[in-house]
Amino acid sequence: MAIESGIGWQNFTVDDSGGTARDLVSGVLNVDWDISRETINSTGLDKSSNERLVGLGDFSINFAAAYDDAANNVYAVLSTVGTTDVARSILAKISDQVLGLTATGVETWITSSSLTRGEDASLQYAVTAVLEDGADIGWNQS
Repeated sequence: MAIESGIGWQNFTVDDSGGTARDLVSGVLNVDWDISRETINSTGLDKSSNERLVGLGDFSINFAAAYDDAANNVYAVLSTVGTTDVARSILAKISDQVLGLTATGVETWITSSSLTRGEDASLQYAVTAVLEDGADIGWNQS
């Protein structure tokens, strides 16, 4: 694998409230995610600098999507976020690399889905999701 641009995503799928993966790649405008690890301070009284252990991992993702109320698209996936408590798989596939350690992506809770009309008349969702199931997160080659 070589250095690549962010052009040419293959998939960006998010489950709808029924658990069916819907590919939103053509409607997602931008995305950022954070794969982080907590640290545990284990500094003894005999140390003059911090000593740490690696703790739990975590994951969060934010993305913006254009409003699209066509069947099985952005509106259908996100319109039920405020009324259903179901985990949603999010899968990002770039150059045969899949975000998550399984081929189905990362199990998340969508914690925020807001719709904004911009000055330019654009209508966009802003979405935040966090890790749901405690699974390890990384990249998996498909």
